[in-house]
Amino acid sequence: MKTAFLYCDTRLPGYYQYPKFLLSADLSPTAKTAYMLLYDRARLSMENGWEDESGRIYIHYTIKKLAEALGRGPTATKEALKELDRAGLLYRAHDGFSRPSLLYVKLPNEPDIRPHGSDSRPPEGRFSGLGGGGSPSPNKKTMNKNLWSKKSPRAPRLEDYSFKEGESF
Repeated sequence: MKTAFLYCDTRLPGYYQYPKFLLSADLSPTAKTAYMLLYDRARLSMENGWEDESGRIYIHYTIKKLAEALGRGPTATKEALKELDRAGLLYRAHDGFSRPSLLYVKLPNEPDIRPHGSDSRPPEGRFSGLGGGGSPSPNKKTMNKNLWSKKSPRAPRLEDYSFKEGESF
């Protein structure tokens, strides 16, 4: 790669804005980069007037396109989106069958908060991705493990026996 010094009249290449709060946010690097890309797309939506009936700015960004921009696979991209969703920095609204979700990029209320570590919870009734509650459904491996790990009724203890002098256990 060829490089050159910057001068006052240097024409800068295209760049993304990286919000400062991301520097201290408790997010993975992939989630931070995904947020930066979504944030940039939201700025374009603002310029083009893409707003819903409530006046909130939304974007369309397919998993495939976002994965290409991130240089990651679809699974890693989906995990980054779930992470942003759990942190309260992204809201996804389904736009109908076989259509990409409407994505709403959100900003923290205070510039110095740590979104992931806060008590940010999804709206009532909203799926929050991993870490919900309850146990995963059993599969053959866990069922067998549970079957064999169950203890028989309480094993006899020393207190349960009465001994006469001279008898041993």
